[in-house]
Amino acid sequence: MLSACCGLVVIDKESEIIRLVHYTVQEYFQDTLSRWFPTAHHDIANTCVLYLSFKEFSCGPVRTHEEARERLDKPLFTYAVDYWGHHTSACSACVPQLLDLLTNPEWVSMVVQLCDIFSEIRKYPWLFSEDLRPSQNAFHIVGVYGLNNLVKALLVCAQDIDPDQQDKEGRTPLSWAAEYGRTEVVKTLLCDGRVDPDRQDNFGRTPLSWAAESGQMEVVKTLLSDGRVDPDRQDNGGRTSLSWAAAKGQMEVVK
Repeated sequence: MLSACCGLVVIDKESEIIRLVHYTVQEYFQDTLSRWFPTAHHDIANTCVLYLSFKEFSCGPVRTHEEARERLDKPLFTYAVDYWGHHTSACSACVPQLLDLLTNPEWVSMVVQLCDIFSEIRKYPWLFSEDLRPSQNAFHIVGVYGLNNLVKALLVCAQDIDPDQQDKEGRTPLSWAAEYGRTEVVKTLLCDGRVDPDRQDNFGRTPLSWAAESGQMEVVKTLLSDGRVDPDRQDNGGRTSLSWAAAKGQMEVVK
């Protein structure tokens, strides 16, 4: 396949990323993916999770920025920690060992701490020097990836994990799932009596506010159908969900 692609790829000198010369080549590979490699997502998800479960990472989250840099420099680690959830959500079969790993708080902390979505170390390395341990739990990470089957499984078999836990910014798994448009996850979490659908974070924002700003129409409808949600609730800056939607030009949400 590589020889067939000679002349079709180019190296971006600034990012050192190999890219296809023309978007039609990418479209061709995307269109033929399921026919050529029907189990691709499952295989890659399994590989990522297996890699992240190696003994080398069993000590849990890192304690210093030096340890973080060392871990991020390991081959495959960054890809595995950023994309295991993407590939898992794209395949119908669940990675066998994943549920067991998600009930291990040390493994979850290790993954959440350095994954692109949540990592404070990667986003703001100059701001944090003391407590590097992440504040999100298993529900945060499976919710943001839209892994609804795992959300349901954790609600049943992991009663000690709080589905409404707030992270350092006060955001709950519902808040993150709402922002990313994970409608089925939102519906599942709303059915659990422990989850407050109108809970405010440190900035006074609610799940509806985050969904409205990012234009997640189905999530907005789902939250508005819950009588516990106040659609006109103001955050610490006096802004409502309507205000956030309007500012971002989310016309359907505004309507």
